[in-house]
Order: sequence, then structure tokens, then C-alpha cells
Amino acid sequence: MESERSVRERLSSASVTVVGAGAIGSRVATTLAASGVGTIEIVDDARDGETWRAETVAGAIAATVATTHPQTVVRARPTRLAAGSTFDLLLDADLVIDASDDPATRYASNDGAAVVSIPMVWATADAEGGEIGSGWDEIELDYRDAHPEHAADGEPASGARRRPGEPSLALVTATAALASEFALTLLRDRGTAGLLVLLDRTGTVGERMLLSRAEQVRPGSIEEVTAPVEHPDDLGVSAVELAQLLAPESLGLVEERPVLLDVREPAEAEIARIPGSLLIPFGELTLRMGELDPAKPLVVYCHHGIRSDEALTILRRQGFAARHLTGGIESWSLTVDPAVPRY
Repeated sequence: MESERSVRERLSSASVTVVGAGAIGSRVATTLAASGVGTIEIVDDARDGETWRAETVAGAIAATVATTHPQTVVRARPTRLAAGSTFDLLLDADLVIDASDDPATRYASNDGAAVVSIPMVWATADAEGGEIGSGWDEIELDYRDAHPEHAADGEPASGARRRPGEPSLALVTATAALASEFALTLLRDRGTAGLLVLLDRTGTVGERMLLSRAEQVRPGSIEEVTAPVEHPDDLGVSAVELAQLLAPESLGLVEERPVLLDVREPAEAEIARIPGSLLIPFGELTLRMGELDPAKPLVVYCHHGIRSDEALTILRRQGFAARHLTGGIESWSLTVDPAVPRY
């Protein structure tokens, strides 16, 4: 049996991302900090046009938790959780807890967790009751097994839709407590994933069940689920095309050699990079845009093309003549330079 000291050390070195800074998410963050979790990052799930609310709410919750539990590093991420940014938000996390009130957000959290191979806990509550579940794609059990999407129209199954009405305080409290318990258990043993618990409107535990792999059609790949819709213009560059653009003289091309912008994290760049790249992590892009020359052609890349696609939108809005490497550095390693490590 693991000693109490080793459990404390494990928790103090853990990093958890909490998605949703509402009544459930704020309680979960507080409980995790009180339990000794070392790092907690809070991301709100504001809709389009409400990024300011996400920053304000997440920031307020983070400040409150940090004040009451100074031993824990608590940060608010000033980025709205969306399909194209999920990977970046979860890159350093050991676990994600989705306490949002939107099924689409939970699907994004789930699929991002699958990309970075971490477990997920989800917790929802409304006037009729609550649901707390846990999943981990490594054992082939996750949120999509509890709530498969219909293959025909992409709409979530009825069980995943939020029902109108506010939950009682007792239900919110019970949901947050059970979600925290799930999370702390998973931080000790990931193999405990794959559970689902339903609560009634009073917060009393009702049905408990083990998840099983759903038979319904699942996404063809996690990349398809997490990647944003392609831009209408042809702004993608294949790895082979990029290789040609980086050596225009030898191929008789007249197009100017582009500046390579790497929007991955420094730890990723240490593993693999395309020579001559400028590293600006996606989360720092808006603050460091002054380091880029808008007069120069620009090709953005990341690991698989997810973050670079979102960075492309930001850069194009600011007037940069930018394109991005489709498939990311993974495609570069596979089709151009096998000496570049894959990860």
C-alpha cells in the first residue's frame, strides 16, 4: 500500500486543469487545493464573444483559491477553451476536470485529453439531477462512451443535452465533492477510470455503473475532432511544399523564403524542430506579435496542425501573409526529414 507521504508527494507534483469556473468548478478547485494538489489551472468555458468573461471569472476564482491555499500554484488561463486550443491548454496537465455546462465543451475536453493521454473527470448538474464520470482513452473508456454522438447529424445524444433549470445547492455541493473524489483517486491510480455515478435532485447518489465501449460510430480520429474547420482559402502548406519554399534557389522558384514560426511549447521544441524556426508558444502569440515582420511571408507550424490553424486565424486578422503547415511537424518527419524525432 502506498504510504501517506508518497501520496502527498504525488499530489504536490500533480497538475490539474479545471474547465468551467462556475459553482461546481470553483468548489472542485478549492477541494483539490485543500487536498494538496500542487498546480491547478482554471479555464472558463465562455462562448464566442465572451472571452472577457472567461478571463474575469477564471481569474477571480484562481485568486480566491490561491489566497486560501497558498501552497498550491493556481493560475487562470486567459484563453477560451475551444477545439483548436484544447491541446495547448492540456499539454502540461496530469488530469482534466470538466465542470462546464455545455456538451460541446465536454466533447472538446474529452478529445483533448485523449490527444495528450490523460484521464478526464466530468461533472454536470441541473434541476433534475447530476452526473459524475471518469474516463481515460488509454483504457478505451471516455465521455463519448457515456454520451456517443449521432453519426448522421453530429448532435449529441439526448443524455448529453443540458436540461433547463438550476440545480439545488445540495446537488451542486454533492456533485463537486464526488468529482473531487474521482479526481484525487485518478491521480493515484489511473486504472480507476471508467466509472459513472448519477445523483438525484437532492444530491443523493442513485445509480453507479461501469462504462463500456459504445457500439455507435466514433470519430475517425481524435485529430478530426479537435482540429478546427479548415480556412476557406488555400492557406495550408504541405511538408513537401514547405521544403521547396525553404530552398527556392535550387528549384528555380521565385517565391520568397518564408519565416518559420513554431507555436508549440519549449519542451516540444527541445524534442524536435525544423531548423531556422522562431519559437513563440501559442499562448504568448498575441503578446509577442511585435517580434514578427508583417512584410515577410510566414508559415506557422505546431505538432499536428491544430494550434497552428488557430494561430493562422489570429495572424491573418492582424494582416500577416501567413499560412500553416498541414499535419504539423509530424508530417515533416514522415515525408521530408525522418531525422526529426517524432513524439
